[in-house]
Amino acid sequence: MMFNTLKRGIFAIAPLAITLAIAIWLFTFLENTFKYPVTWIIGERYYYPGMGLLFAIIVLFFLGLVVNTFIATKLTNWTEKWIKKIPFIKTIYSAVQDFMEFMQSSGSQKGSKVVKITIHGMDLLGIVTKTNFEDYPDIANSDQIAVYLPMSYQLGGYTILCRKEDLTYIDMPVDHALEFIITAGAKQKKVVKT
Repeated sequence: MMFNTLKRGIFAIAPLAITLAIAIWLFTFLENTFKYPVTWIIGERYYYPGMGLLFAIIVLFFLGLVVNTFIATKLTNWTEKWIKKIPFIKTIYSAVQDFMEFMQSSGSQKGSKVVKITIHGMDLLGIVTKTNFEDYPDIANSDQIAVYLPMSYQLGGYTILCRKEDLTYIDMPVDHALEFIITAGAKQKKVVKT
């Protein structure tokens, strides 16, 4: 009885505790990283805790403004070409870049569809990532599409190639599907009472 109550308490507080821990780690990392340029500019005497974090937010904001300019685009392309020449690093960089682009396009719902596929009697939820393989003719047939199957409770998943007729399209936003899959269906959808 006491153990079950303790367990319920842990499960109740865990999401908030983990979220706060990640937020604190991120804020601490930004504060510690940007503390040095701030103290170099204004001096140690005038530095107050939090100024590094504020400076980080300002830098990230202006970086977001500049990233689409012509010079920044050229610099980014040059950096990417240089990074993609390093054997091990290029694999990690390309994978992270592709995943971030996929998540960004999924959030805007451009071209992404949620599908269900049955494999060995199990229904799996996935997201269509590619429908045309003209640029990869050796990978898939013309009647195949690529489906990303995310894994629950972690950043990862599988890409499978399957026939279009084996898929059932589901009328569900991609972000809702990702939320359902990543939480293993454990998150309760709030029902609005009328």
